[in-house]
Amino acid sequence: MNGSVEATALETLRLARLRFERGEYEKSVEAFSSILSSPVALKTRRELHEGFLYFAFTLLLQDKTELAIEKLEVALRLDPEFAPSPVTTRPDLLAFYEARQRAFVSVQGGVAEAPESVFPELAGDPGSTVVLRRQRFVPVLGIGLRQLGHSHLGNALLGTEVTAFSINIASLIVRAAYISDRTPKGMTATSISREVNYTTFGIFWGALLADFILSMSLRRFYKLHPEKRRGGGTLATRYSDRRPRLQSGGTSLTLSFW
Repeated sequence: MNGSVEATALETLRLARLRFERGEYEKSVEAFSSILSSPVALKTRRELHEGFLYFAFTLLLQDKTELAIEKLEVALRLDPEFAPSPVTTRPDLLAFYEARQRAFVSVQGGVAEAPESVFPELAGDPGSTVVLRRQRFVPVLGIGLRQLGHSHLGNALLGTEVTAFSINIASLIVRAAYISDRTPKGMTATSISREVNYTTFGIFWGALLADFILSMSLRRFYKLHPEKRRGGGTLATRYSDRRPRLQSGGTSLTLSFW
């Protein structure tokens, strides 16, 4: 019987998300409410986190910001390090999530709570003890800096690394093409490509090293001084502080980088 109830709850979760993606927000809210009101019908951390996250997104799109913050903070308690995909998540929802996440972590820390501590009715339920897959901190390619809230710096270093690496590969190809050409043109091309190869090699590894050192240093600094983290402060930070970068229809899919 319990298995049947859980299967029904999972189906309702999928239906709620489908309605969210179609822009049927009223129906989506009804579906989310039916499985996320006390006592919750979902059992595992992953399911509960998914449910409250998209419940919050749906409420936000209905201009119910305060209630959306309330639901999102439940999702953050379950997994404060989760990062929505910047490609498949609407920019306004992503901005809302990142602002709330930084505010939450600066006050509450980045430790996930057990589902049964958030929902006492799950105490003793073996399904609620599923191990959480943590988001790893990646201190290169600008990822770590973006995770810490320094997106512009992270993007700049990523751009430098990608550009230097690409030019380095291109110079190797040119050098290989002219290495046997002993004409003045071939000698010049070989000489220039060699210099470019050495220069971009140094730039790439210099940027990568700077990226790593900055990421690790800032991560340690914010652990010691969480109140100084970007977007930190108090939970009173409001969504209105972060305006949407793009307005789009409820059923649209917007491509956004970082």
